[in-house]
Amino acid sequence: MTIDTAEQVLNKALTAYVQNNPAEKKEIQAALDVLLDKTGKATSIASECQKALQTCLTIINSCPYAILRTS
Repeated sequence: MTIDTAEQVLNKALTAYVQNNPAEKKEIQAALDVLLDKTGKATSIASECQKALQTCLTIINSCPYAILRTS
């Protein structure tokens, strides 16, 4: 499930729940906003890590010592 799909499902669930419990709408929305923010930050960090790992692999593959060790 993608983040966008999860967000849509949670919004539908929130809408259904709030119809029966309107007093809790703001609290639930605030909690979902926090989760969405944390998920976005985690995704950004994972992307940066992927870039850094790719850079490391590129450097390792171009290093003469690494070539000698794997030959």
